[in-house]
Amino acid sequence: MASKLFSLFDDQMKKPGTVVAGTPQSLATISVKPEEQNYIIGKLRQFQVAESKVDYSDFSNFVFFNSALDYFNITAEKIINEYPYDASIDVIDTWVYDLDPYQRYLLSVWPKNSGHLRFDSSISSSYVSIVDVGQTIGDTTAGTTQQVGVLSPSTGSVAVEFWCNLSGTYSNSAAMVVFQKVGASGDGYTIYASGSNMVFRMVSGSVTTEVSAPQVDGQTAYYAFVYDRTNTLSPSLVAYTGSAGSFPVAVASASSLIGGPINIGNAQAYIGSGTLSDKVTAVISGALDEVRVWKAALQLADLTGTYNVQAYAQNNLMGLWHFNESGSINPDDGNNPLVLDFSGRRINGRIMNYWTGIRGSGTLVPFGSPSLMLSAYFNSPEVQTLIATQQASGTAYDRASDNIITRLVPENFLNLESIQNTTVLQNFLYILARNFDQIKVKIDQFTKVLRANYTDFNQTPDALLADIARFFGWEFTGNFLSADAFQYLLGKNVLANQDANKELDVKLYQIKNEFWKRTLINLMYLYKTKGTRESVESFFRIYGVNKNFVRLKEYGYKPNVGIQTNRIHADKSVYTLMFSGSLTGSVMSVPFTGSALAAEMRFALPLSSSAEILPTITTGSLFALYATALSSSGGILVPTGPQQLQYQVYWTTPYVGSTTGTLYLTGSEGLLSMSNIPIANEEWYNVSIHRNPLSGTLNFRLHRLNYDEIDVDLSASTVSAAEYSGSSLWQLVVGATNGLQAQGWVQEARVWNKNLTKTEIFDHTLNFQSYGTDYPNDLSSLALHWRLNDNVTASFDGSISGQNIFQDISQNGITGSGVGFVPNVAPFEKFLFDYNYIASPDFSWNEDKIRILNSSEVKPSDVTYDNQALALEFNMIDALNEDISQAISTMDNFNNAIGLPANRYRATYTDLENIRQQYFKRLQGRLNFRVFADMLEFFDRSFITMVQRLLPARSVFLGDEFVVESHMLERPKLQWNYRRQTVPFVPEGVITVYVRT
Repeated sequence: MASKLFSLFDDQMKKPGTVVAGTPQSLATISVKPEEQNYIIGKLRQFQVAESKVDYSDFSNFVFFNSALDYFNITAEKIINEYPYDASIDVIDTWVYDLDPYQRYLLSVWPKNSGHLRFDSSISSSYVSIVDVGQTIGDTTAGTTQQVGVLSPSTGSVAVEFWCNLSGTYSNSAAMVVFQKVGASGDGYTIYASGSNMVFRMVSGSVTTEVSAPQVDGQTAYYAFVYDRTNTLSPSLVAYTGSAGSFPVAVASASSLIGGPINIGNAQAYIGSGTLSDKVTAVISGALDEVRVWKAALQLADLTGTYNVQAYAQNNLMGLWHFNESGSINPDDGNNPLVLDFSGRRINGRIMNYWTGIRGSGTLVPFGSPSLMLSAYFNSPEVQTLIATQQASGTAYDRASDNIITRLVPENFLNLESIQNTTVLQNFLYILARNFDQIKVKIDQFTKVLRANYTDFNQTPDALLADIARFFGWEFTGNFLSADAFQYLLGKNVLANQDANKELDVKLYQIKNEFWKRTLINLMYLYKTKGTRESVESFFRIYGVNKNFVRLKEYGYKPNVGIQTNRIHADKSVYTLMFSGSLTGSVMSVPFTGSALAAEMRFALPLSSSAEILPTITTGSLFALYATALSSSGGILVPTGPQQLQYQVYWTTPYVGSTTGTLYLTGSEGLLSMSNIPIANEEWYNVSIHRNPLSGTLNFRLHRLNYDEIDVDLSASTVSAAEYSGSSLWQLVVGATNGLQAQGWVQEARVWNKNLTKTEIFDHTLNFQSYGTDYPNDLSSLALHWRLNDNVTASFDGSISGQNIFQDISQNGITGSGVGFVPNVAPFEKFLFDYNYIASPDFSWNEDKIRILNSSEVKPSDVTYDNQALALEFNMIDALNEDISQAISTMDNFNNAIGLPANRYRATYTDLENIRQQYFKRLQGRLNFRVFADMLEFFDRSFITMVQRLLPARSVFLGDEFVVESHMLERPKLQWNYRRQTVPFVPEGVITVYVRT
């Protein structure tokens, strides 16, 4: 069976072919642990069962003849009394799977608790006492038996793991004992903190061996100490330490002279307490979590995969304490001090000198899991609340139900049973009713087997998705074919670094099912649009593919001379800053110097039907610029005079909820307005102000993008009588200011020390991310640029400051801080924006094969030579080129840089080099090559096959390509040289041909 275990993708993994991305797996290659092997087998069995998609939170969906109250009571008792909390992972999974669907639902909502122990020596001398039940060793016949604890190493190895965060000051002569298992003779092992070390001590007779790891007061860290007796002639001690951000490493080791067995009688074991003969032992202070004791010589590979996740019972694990117990609502409850052992050995402990604050909330283990609150914590408030709620709901449902089975049998039958004081008949009827209900649920769900929707209920089961698709003429071939068993079934080893140990909340097979389900939902649309780009792009949307990483490229070329400005339409989901209107939220920049000749920003105002913001005001501020005059004093510019409002852009509507209004620009130079504009319709507008320093003209402009065209182009202007004053000290305020509140969404705030041209403003409207200029050297004139997509959370007082600030991507360091936002909430909302970025000069592919010419005559220069070839490209340079295009507003300057006659005999394109230097000065971060590599790994051959089905039959599909090429600013130059005037010496018999290059 082991060799034929894996058939995850309809046997595709077991036979060779282009679809196979990995080698078939067997139990031996999956894991050496029997618990994990059985766990995988159990998961595979579950794939074969078609589970009905029923909402079990509502009794009316699955209870018809049965008693809802009785059903809940039986299920609750089963969970409380029978759940195998201390079993291995495969046993727990089998037990859960054997439940019926409602029982599994109730188990999923059953209260859980995650905790740790928090010792405080200033309040109580608390510790955990563990009764080691022991085992008998020796020769019974010879009468040489001895009782030893299960935590005793005897002739084997032992290892102890735990997480802690200790506090308090102690010298090398004092110690805080973390764990101790020592017999009356002194033999045993102890872990204690002393000075700046965590020490592991092993004692046998007169031999004492220690090894230590560094310990820092107040830092959460992981420790593992191993007594390795694999080599009986040369045992050793090894210390490991790690943290949430780093894997465990061996920090120290020591050889031991211990030769004989270490048999510790039925002594107590202690957590947080103990004695040492050579040190003064202090009461432990700090937090402690996830203590594990093994009878095994754990190696570094064993620790790396489990150190930061919760462990389960398994071979050689002798003690496991999660400390996830929860205290009862009754402080006198005898179960409050109980500490459960989850290793299956039932070596439970009790907290001595218990006080209510010793149980800390949450876990120190980075990826720890909460534990169910079962019989020992029946009186906890969480469990009692759930029981009371469900019983009340069940009682109300039974009272209103006419179908309950006890009302469908003769009343005398039940009366007779009541007289005899039994419930045998009633219980038998409920058993019948439960089976009848399950049959009815299956019948009801059978009518929905051909359905698929975006909810979790009333649709085809996951196990039938491939069959339903085949019924409609589609063939699923799987996803994640390169994933191994742990990745696909358990969601482990999917993330990078320490996160790899964590199980994903949604496993890969569940993601695959979601992909398949979404494909079924949109299958008719895919058929309808088959053979078009829309069909393929719809398929991308179904799979959530980021079009910045993957593009369907069609090929062709136009033999024209020169480089033209071509734009590519795309869409992107980004965060925007949100002002609710009920608070005085605003973002203020640090002061900066400059001329501030232009400013621009994007905004949207809410409709009366908006989900996140309801209109509540009729006048609101967008942004304002305040100026303070500067004068020279000793060669240094210093502020003179008070800060004054220079410009403020605000809006008004005639009444709350109106979709039309007026946009105003006010300030020291008068008032400009644009009236009767549909600005309050939750559509995005680009507003800009810019001033010509020579003519004194102040321009106020408004634009709106409609897919790939600018359909709103409004402006107002005035000529100021005042002469321009030059450089000042400026401060930008976005949102509420100057007595006005703010409401709506904003993004992309920029201040320029230059006048913006119409071409540049249009470019910024067509591509909301663009800060391009006609001349790249003008990029140095960008004084401030806030994306306003930081998605940071306001603090408890509603401010956004400190490390959570608004970043200035112009690299001038003009950051912003916010005030007046909702406390402890991120005031951001995502929008999906259309934009049109400038294509690279190497525009050999295009998105639209249908071209419209504005002439009845087709010139040779207008002809485009199309190619039927197309491909899916994973091209990181495409993403970089798109980012580069944000720095230019038109390709005219690029065209001049390439085609200028003076550049013909130069070694490089000087202007292009200047553009490159300007761009990479501003480039933040690095290209994420791993994103592209992971994306390529995700798109296995099955996805490419499904894409190919949507393409026209006459197309030549090149498949998927991982492309690495030069970016648009890295352009090789053909070197031209002057012909030499002197005739070189030519040896006789040699013919030399000169080719002008």
